[in-house]
Amino acid sequence: MEAIIYNRHTDYNKRGKPPIIRIDAHSGNARIQISVEAVKLLKLKEGDALTFITLPKDKDSIYLYLDNKDGIPLKLTNEHKSGVDMGIYCRPLARKLLDHFGINSMRSFIVTDGVVEVMNRKCFFIDKYKTYTGKNKPNGKLT
Repeated sequence: MEAIIYNRHTDYNKRGKPPIIRIDAHSGNARIQISVEAVKLLKLKEGDALTFITLPKDKDSIYLYLDNKDGIPLKLTNEHKSGVDMGIYCRPLARKLLDHFGINSMRSFIVTDGVVEVMNRKCFFIDKYKTYTGKNKPNGKLT
């Protein structure tokens, strides 16, 4: 099988929050939310866009990279003292990404702090098993 590309498209801060991407496909505000810490890690700015890649043989990871040509545009969602968070409001995409992981409810995933090469692209990724609940402690076990 070939990779599936979705187009058109861990470092802790001093407060102890990791860079996270929250995927919610089932509430009224279905979205992919990118935390302040993740925006900084990915070096995103207003007007940027992301492309997501899933590999059928790798059900534990979702890859993403900056793609201002064909990516899905990011929207500035909130401004904070420490930075901004951004989001993609696309229920079908959020649902496909959660389906790839075999998950049917909202979840927050920790973004890797390094890149891997997928389909000749340098990508960050989220791992199905590296989730963040808000109760996780920076030096504790992440669930």
